[in-house]
Amino acid sequence: MCRSSKVEAQSSTSSPAANSTAGRPIPAQIDRFTIERCLGRGSQGTVLLATDQRLSRQVALKLLRPSELGVDENQLASEARIASQLQHPNLVTLYEVGTYHHLRYLVFELIDGESLKDRIKREGKLSVTDAVILFSQILAGVAYLHSQGVVHRDLSPANILLTREGIPKVTDFGISTLVQDQVVEGEISGTLPYMSPEPFVGAPLGPHSDVFTLGSIFYELLAGKRLMHWSGNQTIIYNIANGDADSATADLDCDPFVKQVINKALQRPVKMRYPSALEMKADLDTFRVPRDSADLSQPTSHSTAEFLLRRMQHTKGFSALSGHISKVLELTADGSTATAERIANILAKDITMSQRVLTAANSAFYGNTEITTLPRAIVLLGLEQMRMCVTKALIEQQFNDGSPLLHDALIRSFHSSVLAKVIAVKIGFRRSADAFTSAMFHDLGRTLTIHYFEDEYEAILNYAKTRPTDELTASRHVLGIPYYEVGADVAHSWKFPGSIIQAMRPLPRGELTQAHDDDAQIAFIAAFANTLCATALAPELDDANQRIAKLVNRAQPVLDLCEQDLTEAFEQANGLSVNYARLLKVSPNTQPSLTQLARSFTFDMQPEADDNSAAD
Repeated sequence: MCRSSKVEAQSSTSSPAANSTAGRPIPAQIDRFTIERCLGRGSQGTVLLATDQRLSRQVALKLLRPSELGVDENQLASEARIASQLQHPNLVTLYEVGTYHHLRYLVFELIDGESLKDRIKREGKLSVTDAVILFSQILAGVAYLHSQGVVHRDLSPANILLTREGIPKVTDFGISTLVQDQVVEGEISGTLPYMSPEPFVGAPLGPHSDVFTLGSIFYELLAGKRLMHWSGNQTIIYNIANGDADSATADLDCDPFVKQVINKALQRPVKMRYPSALEMKADLDTFRVPRDSADLSQPTSHSTAEFLLRRMQHTKGFSALSGHISKVLELTADGSTATAERIANILAKDITMSQRVLTAANSAFYGNTEITTLPRAIVLLGLEQMRMCVTKALIEQQFNDGSPLLHDALIRSFHSSVLAKVIAVKIGFRRSADAFTSAMFHDLGRTLTIHYFEDEYEAILNYAKTRPTDELTASRHVLGIPYYEVGADVAHSWKFPGSIIQAMRPLPRGELTQAHDDDAQIAFIAAFANTLCATALAPELDDANQRIAKLVNRAQPVLDLCEQDLTEAFEQANGLSVNYARLLKVSPNTQPSLTQLARSFTFDMQPEADDNSAAD
């Protein structure tokens, strides 16, 4: 059976109401879901707008057709559980699966927008810039599916939904989409114009099959018409199985590199195709964001960061808070002539922030008591300590009631920031306060991922454990962009100084060279301090000492530190981090990082062979 068309859009404006499916009337109530109206029909079933009475939210409820029910209850439930665990900003979330009076259904996140098919029909072809950005996000979602052992098998513009903000979300990947090693005999399933050659030649399906379909969709974005535009099924099948990619895309008016990406995806021989969406995305992103560019001065507009920013907007009062803190950072910068009263006026706009500054001034951390007014607290703390205080407060308030993993990440960032400040002082760098602040935010993207993308963070850790790679590189694989680009995008939205954003870059690969200006020196110190902290967290002490030795000797031509400098830096960072944990209202004894960082490290300054490995 060949599925020649599908309707999967979940938009509330997608289609007229309908009151039956497979010849049977649709109930007004299915379990706890109140049916509002029909959103669309497809070969797999009927998609309905429904209200979840228990959770008070609208969902897209998909009633499966009888032909889709050829699996037993246990298999259906098992595959649904797997599919429901697939969480990514560019995937529609499958909430659950159920059966009601012999009607089997799936419950999806409701996307209040339109399908990609509708957008192309309405607007025609997209500009190269818009198409590349949009398609890179689509690839990120499909790459995540492939990394989880799932092949979609039915990608099409109708199965890619666009939110009102234009963010694409791939849908219809739940149930019967787990990787299969061979084609089911007698069944050819999919949306015909977007199918790969494999079903028609009896070849195994795999991620490479989705890649072919993705090439067809990318072509359609740029051309405004289907690649397989013929009306007759047999003609379409013939061209899928025998057509030439270069000839098919000859009419595309776009950058030659973009056309090359499409052509590689559309190669009939599997060995000549991208093996999965990840490799296709990596190539496309070299056009969108050149990989040798270390410039973070502009946000990436990547879907992961955009999804994160929209989620953060729901945090009560946070937009105003970030604005206040950005102003305080400006007023407390090195060389600022701002008065304590002016800074106090900014702080007074946020009660929580005011309380945090007073608490800091009265805490054992600063060694003072009985400070009751903001101007006095500011004078007592000084601009440098004020800058440290507000940066910590931004993170602490955003991550209130966070998980143990989050608290550990915050403590790591604080420990790194103290290391950065001490190192800056030891080498005679005058902007030690800025080094502290930049080091505090160096790992912002990782911290945000831990807090907002728990499932993705677990996937990143698993990916790094099962492959010879590090966590930062794994973050690019799972999220579509690395931690530091996520952090940079958020920092742009908070209007942070460019020096802090640039300091989110990882330690460079290859030979380390002297910084060309103060901002570059701040970025280097921040990256080195965070890398040093992360290196010291190796489980085995001997391994940690060996890794630290390689790192320190690699940076020695730039920083010129002695063993005593590093020993004192760790001693100060360890002591202050214990107090910082108490300010977070967590017990230092429960924080694994504090235990690891308190070990006695040996800073071997003897020259080592160059270690040019670094995450990107």
